[in-house]
Amino acid sequence: MTMTETSPGQKEAEEGAIMRVLVAADGSQPAVDACRMLARPLPAGSDVRLLTVLSFSTYPYSLIGGHLSDESERAETAKREAARMQAEAREILEKAGFEVSVVHRFGYAPDEIISELEEYGADMVVLGHRNLHAPARWASSVSDRVIHRSKTPVLLVA
Repeated sequence: MTMTETSPGQKEAEEGAIMRVLVAADGSQPAVDACRMLARPLPAGSDVRLLTVLSFSTYPYSLIGGHLSDESERAETAKREAARMQAEAREILEKAGFEVSVVHRFGYAPDEIISELEEYGADMVVLGHRNLHAPARWASSVSDRVIHRSKTPVLLVA
């Protein structure tokens, strides 16, 4: 499920953008480092989409119909959490001169990243890697799951 936000002054991606890049940002230092690294070689005019995947525990709407009594409060909380997770990455990319579109999705991170990648039609997906110890890394790594499922090149920054 997707919730898209447009910031003031944000414009649609220019036609003929050199590259469409999906950046998955979870607020971690590796995700921020990935944005710093990406900002240097990325061609001017590239279309950058910053994606944050939030847990369904923060999903603000009822999944079975009707309305939740605290729906508006939950929606604001989800919006703030996503903005917090994306803030530093967004700032780095915008300071580098890129127009950044922002998307928030709810669900299982690898599935949502792959879905957004396919819907957006990106030329590349960029992920930070947390360098977990081997057993934990192989059991639960979002980046490993995206790498194995993506039909698009993946830039993994550790």
